[in-house]
Amino acid sequence: MRLDADEIVEADLAEEIKRRLPGLPAEVNGVTLNRKTIFQGKFIRHGGRFPLIMLRIWRRGMARIEDRWMDEHIYLTEGSAVAFKGGFADYNLRALNGFTRKHNHYATREALDRINSRWRLFRQQGQGNSKLTVHQAKAKRLLKEFLFNRLHYRQHFILSFDM
Repeated sequence: MRLDADEIVEADLAEEIKRRLPGLPAEVNGVTLNRKTIFQGKFIRHGGRFPLIMLRIWRRGMARIEDRWMDEHIYLTEGSAVAFKGGFADYNLRALNGFTRKHNHYATREALDRINSRWRLFRQQGQGNSKLTVHQAKAKRLLKEFLFNRLHYRQHFILSFDM
């Protein structure tokens, strides 16, 4: 299982993992979780933040993590995944300035991905990766790489303010 330092497994998910994981069929090599974001004590339900479906539990040797600057996903190399519904949350405990600093860093990494996508400066796995296990991740990646990343920078600015 991959768990970031600011993520928690809530009691209901811990119980679901304990109850269901041992009985999964052999062809099931992964488990997706619905991550929620908690910011300044509030559950962020809108803006594409929930549910954020992520493959976070897998059988040893049956998954890989993409080699990307940003927005890397875990995908199964074989088999299928099932969904667990228990509580899984990203608890951001930073103040607004720390949260902003963190996301500015993410924006820089996204820019590196975009520049590399356009100019192929260094090898990167995952361009339109059809191996992604989670359909939500596939759709997001395709939208980003085959639409948004092909727009001129001025169009990005206009789209940002039109939303």
